[in-house]
Amino acid sequence: MTHSERTFSDWVELIYDAAMEPRLWAPLFEQLEKTLRTPFCVLRVEDVANRSCSFVAERGFDASYLRSYQDHYVYRNPFMVGGSAALRSGVIQDDAMMVPERTLLTSEFYNDWMVPQGAKYGVNATIVVDQHVASLLTLIRSDSDDRFDRDDHALLRSLMPHLQQAVHIHQRVSALQLLVAAQQSALDSWPLGLIILTDDGRVLQMNRTAEEVVRRGDGLTTGPDGRLKAMHADDTARLGGAILGTLRRPRGKRAPASDVVTLRQRQSTNLLRLTVAPLSLHRTIFPDSRGATVIFISDPDLGTEPDQLLMRRLYGFTKKEARVAALLIGGADVKTVADRLGLSFHTVRTHVQHVLHKADCRKQTEFVRVALQGPLALRHR
Repeated sequence: MTHSERTFSDWVELIYDAAMEPRLWAPLFEQLEKTLRTPFCVLRVEDVANRSCSFVAERGFDASYLRSYQDHYVYRNPFMVGGSAALRSGVIQDDAMMVPERTLLTSEFYNDWMVPQGAKYGVNATIVVDQHVASLLTLIRSDSDDRFDRDDHALLRSLMPHLQQAVHIHQRVSALQLLVAAQQSALDSWPLGLIILTDDGRVLQMNRTAEEVVRRGDGLTTGPDGRLKAMHADDTARLGGAILGTLRRPRGKRAPASDVVTLRQRQSTNLLRLTVAPLSLHRTIFPDSRGATVIFISDPDLGTEPDQLLMRRLYGFTKKEARVAALLIGGADVKTVADRLGLSFHTVRTHVQHVLHKADCRKQTEFVRVALQGPLALRHR
């Protein structure tokens, strides 16, 4: 069969759309079914060494059969018995090229997995093989249809470079998404609030601490336009001026020093202390790319107790010593610790001595400083 240039162009566009959003493989599979008469389509990633499989997208299969493939038939698929050595990137093969017909027709995979679904003739496009992990597009016709012919193979070969590029794009995007998620998780463990603003002053990103401050709505919040505002008009004006100062810095010149803004709160006598600084960004190929602003928030009302289990692992504290140490880090003195824990002053002093010895510190102030400069200062979920 032949295919118009318009149809082919539409398919290529669908492939690149799906590279960015996997759910968009569905429209491509629908078009392939109409053109190639393939009611069964599946894009999967298969680890042929460990015999595991994950499905990126599929059409026509019952969900129970997909689960049974992952749980059982992935080990019995005759098309994969050759392992990665039998798979080569960019190669199109139909079932007769991969497995002798007699071997297929007598296999458990064919009789118990393919036949009940009415599936018979298949063609396999090995898109990318990376060591023993393969990205595979498999199209299967029903048992009432014919085998794939040369024109079908030619069409798939013409699509192959685009399928390969789509897989590479998806891999890069997935790696970037993983990096962004890891960075967000790291920022969420930071005790300081962090807000990143776009070049027009709107909130782009916040870490967990900043979200708590803004959600509380006392001292700092966001308006309907996505911009930050304070509880008092003059505080809002000073914050806006500091942000504007970073946004209007001359290009090509050294960034100005950070600005500091304090904001009053209604429900607390403590001040929010904000450090407003320019955020240097790499230029892109697009015009009007401008730097943004980062704001660090110190909120005395958001004190977090150190992770006592982590403390015990770091210093070898007992449970009681870790509890005493946590209160010391929180600013309590020995008498306050004794009152909070219901212990005698002498007992707490003994625990403090053990804490200092195990942490290799001479004074309580030294221990608190060391603790707050290390992983105990991080917020834990």
